[in-house]
Formats: sequence, C-alpha cells, structure tokens
Amino acid sequence: MMIVRTVPVEAVEERKRLDADARDTVIVAELEGRRVGSMKVTLTPLVHDMRVETGMTAVKVAEAMMLYACGFVKASGFQEALVLVAESNEAMHRFVEGRSVEEPKSRAYIMAVL
Repeated sequence: MMIVRTVPVEAVEERKRLDADARDTVIVAELEGRRVGSMKVTLTPLVHDMRVETGMTAVKVAEAMMLYACGFVKASGFQEALVLVAESNEAMHRFVEGRSVEEPKSRAYIMAVL
C-alpha cells in the first residue's frame, strides 16, 4: 500500500538534494516501507499585476513600488518572492531581469486546488 505524508524537514535524508529549509514542507511517498518519492512545498509571496502609467518611468514609479514590495515581503518573514510578468510586457521584463536572481530554466504552472 502506498502512503503519502509530510515529514519534518530535518528528518529527510534527501534534504540537501531537495535544497529544503525550515520554511519548506516535505512530502514523501512510501511503498511497502521504502521511500519512492519526495517533493517540497514552499509558500512564496507572489508579486504581480504591476501597472505603471505611460511616461512615468522617469519618475521611477515601478522602482519605488518594487522597493516597497521587497520591504513588505521581508517584513512578512520571507527572503524571496516570485515575480509574475505578462509575456507581452517587454519593458517590465527588462525592469525585473535587471533586479532579480536568475533561476535555472523551469516552467511555471498554476495548479488549481479544488
């Protein structure tokens, strides 16, 4: 019989492989007493839907809002946030890329929880 459960991060042998820390929840799958799968779930703030009036880039509106968002995220106990930018918004892509850490290539999916 397969069992899927959460385990304390410090109890997982593959903690290093998963790059898990205290904020993560680790889920394992076990079949007949043998661990056959693991994953981590991290709650991460999402920054999205930023809109700046045309012509306001010289006033640095986006930069001021992003700095405020960073302070808000940090005050909420997080060290990072996911920034979602519409594919068509080239100016915002350039703005965010100049201020973020590049992650290995991945695809993001939105998972509906019914």
